[in-house]
Amino acid sequence: MPNDLYPLLGQGERLIEPITPGQRSAKKSFPRTYEEARELIKNQLKDLRYEIDNIPQQKRVEQIIFTVRLNHNFLAKSYIPNTFFYQTGMENIGSRRWIYKESNKEKPQLSKLHFVRAEISNLAILEEKLNTQESRLSEAFKQDIQKIEKLSLLSPEEAIQGFNDDWQTGKVEIVLHPLKDSSEEAVRKLKDILLANGVKEKSILIRHYPGGPTFISANITRKALQEIGDFNPLRTVHPLKINFFPELRKIGSFPIIPTPPVGKTISTIKVGIFDGGIDATNPYLANYVKENSLIKTKPHPTYITHGTAVAGVVLYGPLNNYDNNTVLPNPFGLTPADWTYAPDIKLSCNFSSSF
Repeated sequence: MPNDLYPLLGQGERLIEPITPGQRSAKKSFPRTYEEARELIKNQLKDLRYEIDNIPQQKRVEQIIFTVRLNHNFLAKSYIPNTFFYQTGMENIGSRRWIYKESNKEKPQLSKLHFVRAEISNLAILEEKLNTQESRLSEAFKQDIQKIEKLSLLSPEEAIQGFNDDWQTGKVEIVLHPLKDSSEEAVRKLKDILLANGVKEKSILIRHYPGGPTFISANITRKALQEIGDFNPLRTVHPLKINFFPELRKIGSFPIIPTPPVGKTISTIKVGIFDGGIDATNPYLANYVKENSLIKTKPHPTYITHGTAVAGVVLYGPLNNYDNNTVLPNPFGLTPADWTYAPDIKLSCNFSSSF
């Protein structure tokens, strides 16, 4: 029918080209046989259970987070050991890159570790499967075991990241893994550790996302940092370096300074910018920028400098295209070559004067 809507085809030109068969990737070779892998994992599982049993009660909850680290040949998403997770009842809750050294190679190997949420009963299921006759196990499960390099807890050195050796105190972000029913308990225990190590309660801010991680910011000391490094649901802790904007060159730093435009013609096109505020007395912006302050916090000079610079770029483009004392054209007179988005602009800045 004439009024029927037709589908939009993305990259439709491919429909008129012959299909080129893709190359099949070579089958990955496992680093060890199943028998060798099983003995390796059994020993590591024994060590893992010992480490778990020795976690102080104030630093753990019922559910345990540990890592499954894969051989470097199995980085692709298709190699995630899903059969291993499914048949043991464990849950894969995230991953991180992992660099490790093999004894027979000079260069470190880049691989991946998976964070696993489990209970002690799940570890018992894994132990039972490892003791099961090989012929009774699925091929997928056996291959997943062969992919694994290591089962272990995340070490404090892996959890604590980005701190200089001379760091003593400051604001940090703490990230806890998602837990099924123990998130409140984990937050309470972590908070108790922080308070016991001199952290002021009013500095602790907590944001929890249902089914997801918990984020905690606080002003802490190195002593408190060391105390939470082996907190089991901990995914990471790192310093919060609040530096929203890079340092910008101001117009006064240029040897060539163009003159502000003389016209006051206003275009009907408006551009909204969310930034740190503007200097409303700046002659380059005065006739073309309207500031809408949406929050009540005090303006910060660094943020105002940034917002002013961004507004200037939107209005005039690069100033080093002009000779000394050249009168800038009215913003609506710029060409697309001067500014990518539109030749005719009147800037209406809808942004806060501070974050």
